[in-house]
Formats: sequence, C-alpha cells, structure tokens
Amino acid sequence: MARYWLCTVSEENWRVIKQRLIWGVSEKFRKRIENISAGDIIVFYVAPASIGGVFEVTSQVFKDDTRIFASNEVYPYRVKLKPLLVPAKRVNFKPLITKLSFIRNKNRWAAYIRLPLREISKEDYEIIIKHVKEGEKCSQTE
Repeated sequence: MARYWLCTVSEENWRVIKQRLIWGVSEKFRKRIENISAGDIIVFYVAPASIGGVFEVTSQVFKDDTRIFASNEVYPYRVKLKPLLVPAKRVNFKPLITKLSFIRNKNRWAAYIRLPLREISKEDYEIIIKHVKEGEKCSQTE
C-alpha cells in the first residue's frame, strides 16, 4: 500500500528534480527517507508556498555522492521518480492550510513544512491533488 509524503524543496532543487527525476536528502534525514518505498507518492512543496508537482517513487533508497543538486549539500540518500501530475505553473499552497489535517496550528503553518519530508494521510493527499488539478484548469483557461 502506497504511503504519501510532502517533501519541501528550494526553487533551484525543484528544477533539478524535474529534470533528473531524482530527489534526495542529507545524512541528517537518512532515517526518514529510508521509510520511503517504491510505489509511494511524493507531493513537492516548493518554497515559498507552492506545490510543484506529484511524483511516484520508482526505486528503493540508494546512496550516490554525485553533486547534482543546486546547493552546497550533496543530498546523497536518493530515490528515483516518475511524474504523475506536474502543472505548467506551480499551484499556490496557502489555500490548503485550513484544509490539511497535519497542519494543526493554522497560524503557524510554516512550521509543519520545514522538514524535507513528512508523511501525510491519504485524505490530505487527496485534498492536495484536487487543489492542484483545479489550479491547473485555471491556469490553462487564463
């Protein structure tokens, strides 16, 4: 059974993820990423305050020290990805704040997305997907 994850990335690393279809974390978050399995679904939160896209994990976690990300970090613990839903324009995250159950304190919502990855419920995932699809329809008609 797939698990659902919200992963926070910078604008620069978002471009790398889309191009290379790989996402990774530092040694500090190795234990967290080891909970991700092939078939899991990742929603990418791109700072500041947008959803970049939704991807399926297509590999087990592996280690690679090749510098590909746009920061001083190597992010050696990685997974391969397959795009499921990547809107032409990123979708505003803020309308989701009041709807998502993992954000308990709605006034301090940013605290809930500071970690590079967090497991979310299927219900929260479905709320996000609906929002992204609605945002994509709006951007196509504008």
